[in-house]
Amino acid sequence: MVTIRFIAKEAGVSKSTVSRYLNNGQVSDDTAAKIEETIKKYNYKPNDFARNLKSNHSDFIGVIIPRFDSAATIDILEGIDDFDFGKEYQKLIVNAKQDSQKEIEAMYDFEKNKVAGIILLATEITTDHIEAIQKIDIPTIIVGQYDEKLYCVTHDDYQAAQDLTKHLLKHQPQKIIYIGVSERDVSVGQERKSGVIDAVKSLKSVPFKFIESTFSGEEAYELGKKVLLHENDTFVICATDNIAIGMMKAARELGKKIPEEISLAGFGGYGIGEQVYPTLTTVDYHFYQTGTAAAKSLEKLINGQQLAHKVVIETSVLEKDSIKKTEKA
Repeated sequence: MVTIRFIAKEAGVSKSTVSRYLNNGQVSDDTAAKIEETIKKYNYKPNDFARNLKSNHSDFIGVIIPRFDSAATIDILEGIDDFDFGKEYQKLIVNAKQDSQKEIEAMYDFEKNKVAGIILLATEITTDHIEAIQKIDIPTIIVGQYDEKLYCVTHDDYQAAQDLTKHLLKHQPQKIIYIGVSERDVSVGQERKSGVIDAVKSLKSVPFKFIESTFSGEEAYELGKKVLLHENDTFVICATDNIAIGMMKAARELGKKIPEEISLAGFGGYGIGEQVYPTLTTVDYHFYQTGTAAAKSLEKLINGQQLAHKVVIETSVLEKDSIKKTEKA
């Protein structure tokens, strides 16, 4: 294995001189030429992690995600990866598994590796998150949640829920069930729920029920087998497309016709909604553009440019075939 010590010996210089050269320190032109020639001869690739520990400059960006099995996460990562920062940054990805404490630990670990910046796809924002971001003093962008003290790229979840629900109300539902998630998640758990409830209030005669689930499509499927058993002519609005597809699976197993007996809608705009039958009515969150916007915002912070604390990505309602339509609508 070719090491920095080996390169130093072959080039006839000290190990510290090679280290200084690799970290853009000052060495003579003749010495630099010897080291570069030796590096090329033996195809030596410096250990970037080790270089980070000795340099204030880093070619790494840390990305913290809530989970890998999420279409939204994958689309956001693609948007981040495709963004042209103007220089080559490698991405270090940490899966926090929807554990806020692991998110915070990851930020401190990134500080040790002197990453140039951090993008956090947050499940929630706590005082511990804010304290960590202020302590590490590394340019950090939050995706999916908002706090006025931080730099955030997010969506208007309340308005998205209002838009979808009002759109569905045009089809005159006889009953509405909203399948939400824990309110620990402010954006998905609180804002979407509030948007749906406030929109439904405009039609007081429509029976409404709220049921809490998780982000798991499989758990939504199990829940759906109980919730939908005696439902007919019911609109089921789900906090995510994954939940909606789990509910769709349950409805089919129960022999419910979609959309004649059970109408379904979700949030996300994931590609899988186009692959199921009937196709899923949803709110497109444009997650790829969200990732690109997060990367662009981080670049501005790294370069010391001014940036708004809140960047909002627009959403759009996509009406498909999973909703029972009225002629008047």
